[in-house]
Amino acid sequence: MKKFAIIFAAALTVVMGCARESFAPANVNEEGEKVVLRATVAPQTRSAVSTTGEFSWQYGDTIAVKLAGTTGFTPFNLTDGAGTKVAEFTSLESGVTVEKVAVMPSDIAVSAGTDLTIHIPQNRIFEADRTFSPMVATFSGEDAGGLQFKHMSGLLAVTINHVPRGAGWFYVRSNSVKLYGDFTIKDYADEEDLIIPAGPLPSGRTNSSLWFEIPEELQGTGPVTFYAPLPVGEYPDLQFGILDEYTYYYEETKCVYENLHVDRGEMLTKTIDNIDWDIVYTRRGSDDGSDRVQIMGVPGTWAYIYFQYSEFTNHYGSSYEAAKNDLAAKVLSGERSLLEGNKNYRMGFVFPPEATFYVLVMQFDEAKEPTGAYLIRQWTPKQGTTSSDGFNKWIGKWTLVGETINNEPVTYTLDITSKNPDEVFQFTGWAGTTTKYWAEYDQTTGNMVILNHMLTYSATQQSSSDGLESYASVMNMQGADVVI
Repeated sequence: MKKFAIIFAAALTVVMGCARESFAPANVNEEGEKVVLRATVAPQTRSAVSTTGEFSWQYGDTIAVKLAGTTGFTPFNLTDGAGTKVAEFTSLESGVTVEKVAVMPSDIAVSAGTDLTIHIPQNRIFEADRTFSPMVATFSGEDAGGLQFKHMSGLLAVTINHVPRGAGWFYVRSNSVKLYGDFTIKDYADEEDLIIPAGPLPSGRTNSSLWFEIPEELQGTGPVTFYAPLPVGEYPDLQFGILDEYTYYYEETKCVYENLHVDRGEMLTKTIDNIDWDIVYTRRGSDDGSDRVQIMGVPGTWAYIYFQYSEFTNHYGSSYEAAKNDLAAKVLSGERSLLEGNKNYRMGFVFPPEATFYVLVMQFDEAKEPTGAYLIRQWTPKQGTTSSDGFNKWIGKWTLVGETINNEPVTYTLDITSKNPDEVFQFTGWAGTTTKYWAEYDQTTGNMVILNHMLTYSATQQSSSDGLESYASVMNMQGADVVI
C-alpha cells in the first residue's frame, strides 16, 4: 500500500497538510484569573483539514495541560483563532499553574509524571474533516505560552465515494496490534520518543478495533473521508470498512492490508469508489414475520435475486461470481424480469430466524447484458424474543459514582435507551461526554453487556424503570467485554 507523508497527499479527495509558519514569540497572557495559552502546530500535525489541504484549529477543540505539582491535567478551551493555524486556549478553571506538557484532544490525557499516559478511545462519533489525531506539546518550566503541538501517530485516511444508507460505523481492526486503550510514552521530554507505539494485543484479546459512529445525516452522501489514528510500528494485518447498524460489512467498502509499516507523520490513504445505490434491510416484520428489504436508486434497468445461506453455498459454492452468472442467465432466458431504474422498491422475503440470507442486485443494459455494476448484501434475521421485561429494566437514567485512576472522585449520569428492542442498548453520558456507546442484552443472564473499553465504576440507579433494583454490580471496564 502506498504511503504519503501527511504534508503531501495531492491525490486525496480531501487533501491534507500544513507548512511551517513563523509564529509570534511565546507568552502567557493573564485575563483576570484565567490563563490564556497560544498554541501552534509543527509540520505533519493537524486538528482538522480543509479541501485546500490547510490545517486549522476548530471551535470545540480542547487541550489538556499538566497541572504543576500533580500528575493530573486541567482543560483549556479554544477561545480565539478558529479557522487559523494559531489559536488561543483559555483555562476553564481560575488560578491554575501548568507545567511540562499539553495534550490534544483533551479527553485522551490520563496522567503525566515521569511517564506520559494517554488513552485512545475505542469509540468516536464521526465529525467531518476532524481527524482526532493525538498531539502533544512540551515546554520548560511554566512557560506554556508558545505551545507547539506535534503528531504522535500515523493516520489512516479512507475516502468512501458513497456512504450506504443504513451505515452504522466506520471500523478499523487488527488481529495483532493494539489500536486503543492506554499507551505510555516513557520519555516525553525527548521529541524522538513522542510517539504512540504499536504493541501486541493485551492478554486474552484476539483483536483490537476502532469504531467511528456514522450520524444518520451522513448516510446516502459522499464522498466522505474517515480518519483513524494508528500507533507507530509494524502491522501484520489491518482491516477496515463500513458496517451497517447490525455490524454486517458492506462488502464493497471492505479492505484488508498486510505487512504495513506506520511512521509518525505518515498517512495511509485509500479511496473506495463504490456505487451510489443501496439495499436497505428493515428488521424482521412483526405482522407476518417477513424480512423487509428496500432497493434504492439503481439507474437504468436491473434485476435481483435472494437466497438463504444454505441455498447459496449449495448452488454457488460461496462464489459471488457464480451467483451473478446465474442471475444473468435467468434474465436472458426471461425467468427473471428487468425492473425500471431510479425508483425505490420495497420487497418482503420470508426466511427462518437466525438463518443468514443474501440479496444480489445487478444492473443490465438494453440487450439484457450485465453492465458489471452490482451489490450484494447479507443479513441474519433475529428470532422474536419474550425478554422485553428484562431488557426494559435497564432503560432509564443511572448515576455512576467512582474514582479516576488518579483517585479523584467522579460522578456521571448515563442515559440508557433502546437501539434495537430486546437486543441492543445505546447510552450516553460516559465520562461526561455526548459520545454514544452501545451494549447488548444477555437473555440468559438478564445482564447488559458493555461493548466498550472503559474504567471501573460502581453504578446506582437514579430513576427507577420497570422495577429494576436500586443497584447494579461493579462495572469492570478494564479488560474484555464486560457484564454489569
